[in-house]
Amino acid sequence: MHSKVVTTGCLIAAAVILANEMTNVLGIEDPRDEAGYYDKLRREKWQTIRRVGNVDVVEDDSGRTLGLCHLVNLNAFTDSEGAIRPVEYDHSASALLAMHHFNTGDGSIVPAFDGINQRCDVRFTTEVIDTGSSEFTSLRRLADVVARKDSKEAAVIRPCAILGNSLSASSILTAPLSSVQGLPQLSWFSSSSDLNDRRVNSHFARVILSTDVVSQLGVRYLVDVVGYTHCAVIYLNDNFGNSHLRSFVDAAVQSNLTVESVPFPPRPSQEDLRIAIESIAATQIRCVFAIVTVADHEKILEEAFRQNIVGPDYFWLMSNNRLWVSGDTYERGSALDLAVQGVGQFHHPVLDNEDFLREIWDGLDDDTLDYFTSILPETDEFSINQTKVRPFAYDTIATIGLAACNITNGADFFDGDELAEKIIGNTSFRGSSGPVVINPATGTRFVNSVTFGIEFVTRNEELSSDDTSVLEAVLSTVFKPNEDGTGSQTIIKEPFVYFDGTNNPPPSLPLINDGNGPDFNFIGNLRFMGYTLFGISAVSSIGFAAWTIKLRNERVVKASQPEFLVMICVGTLILSSAIIPLSVDDEFCDGSGCDAACMSAPWLMSIGFVTAFSALFSKTWRINKILRQPGNFRRVKVTWKDVMAPFMVLLTANVIILICFTTINPLKFDRDIDVTIDAFGRKTSSVGSCRSDSRGGGALLYAMLLLAVNLSCVILANVQAYLVRGISTEYQESSYIAIGMAGMLQMWIVGVPLLFLVRDSPQAYFAVWSLVLFVPSISLNLLMFVPKIKFQKAHEANKERNRLEKMQGSNDKTGQVSLQQTPTSNLRLEKIQKYQQEKLTLGG
Repeated sequence: MHSKVVTTGCLIAAAVILANEMTNVLGIEDPRDEAGYYDKLRREKWQTIRRVGNVDVVEDDSGRTLGLCHLVNLNAFTDSEGAIRPVEYDHSASALLAMHHFNTGDGSIVPAFDGINQRCDVRFTTEVIDTGSSEFTSLRRLADVVARKDSKEAAVIRPCAILGNSLSASSILTAPLSSVQGLPQLSWFSSSSDLNDRRVNSHFARVILSTDVVSQLGVRYLVDVVGYTHCAVIYLNDNFGNSHLRSFVDAAVQSNLTVESVPFPPRPSQEDLRIAIESIAATQIRCVFAIVTVADHEKILEEAFRQNIVGPDYFWLMSNNRLWVSGDTYERGSALDLAVQGVGQFHHPVLDNEDFLREIWDGLDDDTLDYFTSILPETDEFSINQTKVRPFAYDTIATIGLAACNITNGADFFDGDELAEKIIGNTSFRGSSGPVVINPATGTRFVNSVTFGIEFVTRNEELSSDDTSVLEAVLSTVFKPNEDGTGSQTIIKEPFVYFDGTNNPPPSLPLINDGNGPDFNFIGNLRFMGYTLFGISAVSSIGFAAWTIKLRNERVVKASQPEFLVMICVGTLILSSAIIPLSVDDEFCDGSGCDAACMSAPWLMSIGFVTAFSALFSKTWRINKILRQPGNFRRVKVTWKDVMAPFMVLLTANVIILICFTTINPLKFDRDIDVTIDAFGRKTSSVGSCRSDSRGGGALLYAMLLLAVNLSCVILANVQAYLVRGISTEYQESSYIAIGMAGMLQMWIVGVPLLFLVRDSPQAYFAVWSLVLFVPSISLNLLMFVPKIKFQKAHEANKERNRLEKMQGSNDKTGQVSLQQTPTSNLRLEKIQKYQQEKLTLGG
């Protein structure tokens, strides 16, 4: 009996194959190749249909036994406000095309479909149900579908598998229910990574990649290609948006990309969008990654345009796949036309045969297009002729069909569990979107089976008019999977054109100090003021020293002793030269040069001060010594030894302190002082100055010691100068010394506190130091030498006048003496006064 059944089955199969071949040879149209044939077959023979597993078994007109797999398309054809979603019409029309190719064995797009209607006894029928972009409507509609029972009514058709939902938030609710009911559910658009959990979604699969992949590639593009360090994320606050955000943040952490996120609610109002965009603006980040839906992307960009959050200073990257395609139009000059320029978007899969898919669709006959139109929800806003073939939707149908045929090859038909297991565990074929391989662990397509791209949107000026802007989506960057399946390579196809028409991306953060960069508070051009002051002081010191040496034998110079005067000049030159190292910072010098300058300044100040001050102090001290001996008319002379004694004492004290300073706590240049940080952790300003560590009191201790030693001597010298204020010396030198001493003390009293007040401002600090060093130096030079120069000039004038008078007297024919003789008593008095003056004169 069994052999007879087998023989009969073989004969029937052979007859079917022979009939098909004869039909092809004779050119007779097979009615089974007509779109909608199997829906018609179901309606006509619904009374003879029997349920086997998840398929309805029926015989076709040739007597061949077929399993009708009814696919229920649960998707959001309209949004929450009732407006159609053209992208869903595109997807569903593409799925209808795939069903038609499967049923007729057309392998023009998927090679595995070629002749599959001869090899496989499974055929597809379908229906579509609009969920209205509502999660709970989706769940209710699915509950109604799975509740269908065997019925003698033709309109009641039990499902074989579920298609949808396009919205992740809906799939999150429907996938567990379909899994419990033993119904495979496949989506071509739900990308939430939460759907990877097979413990809950055991029968759910998808040929689109999850948000994990999109997020990883998005971060990779922003960091590696564009070079961004910060990015703001505006995201839909639902399951899809939240899972996408988590994936993006996880990828960002791995790439050191700082993320600020701003949510907006599902079905947002204008006020919701206004608040969200204001929050994006408040982050000050110029890179925006938008996790939005097809229904919201234009609304968000319009609001961003109103708030100036799109334009030359911003870069937007949309996470969605191809929101704009070449040929889309806007009113020229409108908010959307301007806002979309330079926006980036994902393009996946990147195909070499996109034009071919368009040609396939354009080649469909009117009867087929009419059948597709009859299946889709009725609307006047969508034309079937303008359908964009969506590869993921096409490959979703191919995945189900090939899995079903693999099960029925040599076996009976299947139930939902068997079909789901075959789909998730054994899918591998070349589809319209590339190699389709499902990861058994997640039910999601493997990442390295899809080529991703990044496009930029721009206006096609050649096709645009004065009233209409025609958009062009240009493929810029491609992430092509490696052949060995490990990662992908980045290929730049076309330089990205940003909003301003250049290939230069706007910075991800606002420019520091309006583009001027961090304020390092360099001394800058103020150093030239210091150089000028030092030059004046140096010229005066060298000039006066040269004058002293030249006229060292003149009375006015000899009276003050040339050695002392030269010593003052050397001291003021060294003292004022400290301005040079004080002008050094890291604007032009490296760290070692700045460190050397820091420590050389106190050495020059101390040695210069000691050198100049010792001569003055010795002179004042000797005058006061004479004053304390009024009865002694002995000639007193301040010798070189008298000057060297206080000089050596002061120099030794200063050098000891400076050596300890240099070896224990040397000054070093430190840039990171008084640093100002902005909201992104960037330095907006800093101060560089000489600092030492705080061990043992730091620089302040040594500065106080040097100040104590030198200031005490200045005070003592001023006391000495005050005591001899009434003594009249030759050329009035003591009064000028007293004025110089008082000026030096006054400068210290005013300058030292002022230096502490401005120590955190390098410019002010340098300016005060320059004046503190310049004023005493130039003052001493002028006070000590200008009066002497005047006396010398007066003396030379007197000598010249006397010479002329003598010449006139010698030529006097009368021989009379031209000058009157003073009385003898007056002459004697003048000699006594002159002797006393010489006795008090320093060096006289």
